[in-house]
Amino acid sequence: MKLDVSRLILLILFLVTVVFISAPTLLRYSNGGDARLIGSDSYYYLRIAREILEENKVPEFDVLSYGGRQIKFYNLGWPLILVFLEMILPLSLLFISKVLPIFFSIFNIIFLYLILKKIRIRNLEFFSILFIFVLSPTFLYASSINTPLTLVISLFLAGFYFFLSNKRSHNLFSILLLSTIPLFMFVHGFIAFMLILLYCLIFDNKKLKLCLLVVLAILIAYSILVIINGNFEIVNFNTHDRVRNYSVFEFGSEYGLGLFSIILAFFGIVLNKFSKNIKFYLLLILVAFIIFLNKYYDLIFYFNIFVAVLGGLGLSRLFRSKWEIEIIRKTTIAILLIGLLFSGFSFIGMATSLEPSIKLYGGIDYLANTGGNVDTVMAYYRLGHYISYAGKRNIMDTNFAYAPNVNKRYND
Repeated sequence: MKLDVSRLILLILFLVTVVFISAPTLLRYSNGGDARLIGSDSYYYLRIAREILEENKVPEFDVLSYGGRQIKFYNLGWPLILVFLEMILPLSLLFISKVLPIFFSIFNIIFLYLILKKIRIRNLEFFSILFIFVLSPTFLYASSINTPLTLVISLFLAGFYFFLSNKRSHNLFSILLLSTIPLFMFVHGFIAFMLILLYCLIFDNKKLKLCLLVVLAILIAYSILVIINGNFEIVNFNTHDRVRNYSVFEFGSEYGLGLFSIILAFFGIVLNKFSKNIKFYLLLILVAFIIFLNKYYDLIFYFNIFVAVLGGLGLSRLFRSKWEIEIIRKTTIAILLIGLLFSGFSFIGMATSLEPSIKLYGGIDYLANTGGNVDTVMAYYRLGHYISYAGKRNIMDTNFAYAPNVNKRYND
């Protein structure tokens, strides 16, 4: 049997990918016990899933968030998936909460591969893109938190893959997948249709009619949610105040873009044989992403894919190019590769210190065993989910959609 080297390399990369995206969770377990998840949202989704399990139905009212609010306004897709899997599998809800994001991260890789294969990206380019993507702190962070983020990105990538097809059945499936995104993460539906629309306007005008159908389907999904739930108060404060100026991991962001990935993305634009118009649009998109990150930080998870693709194209171009002084080219490649490895391993290394720390988790445990369930704890809104996870009422948390008097509470 003839050995297919590219498939062997792909299998090895896949196994390495699984190890990398599992590493933060495994290190977290070894350093702080089984119960410590990453990020406050992880505890919010775990709490809601547990309440659904305990009551054997979706509760009508959440007495712990914002002093009490209706649950019908929540995005319940992720907690319901957790509950369903807990019911059919001999696994605990906590274990599923840790493994499921990793599972969907693998789907991110698979659909990214299928998209790149569909647009006929060569093996060296693909391996370079995958290398940058897997080592990115943004992707590793998304794979480590108990939220629907990796599922939503899988829906987007799968929807985009079927969107690229010329088969009508695939296109209809694409519309279905993309229109379900708002059911899991409200803002991400807007991000999805803006990115699809941008792709059609710049790269493929022939898909514009299909694109408009996608936009229409997503808008219908939003309309249904608004009809059922009504309008909600627009948040007029920066919800990412701690990270707005730190979108680069090496500059202090917990899960920002890798500096060396950004450098390679610029190489990807400049060194590849794109038309002048395409280069202009790519640079414009790059700059636009950076500007809008200050306001809509969730864009970073999609921007990371964009940077990884351009960075992979840049890295592969560096491998193939010939410079007058070859030692400078090789040194440049070595520095960039070491930088990419540094970003990935640094994030994995700091996973044990990500919020909540051991001390903060100890505080949550202490709070859970102190006082009664009707107690209300006043604290900064970023601690809100930890407070409600401990069984106490919070004044405010990061679940802003349909929250009562959200701007007034923040200003007070």
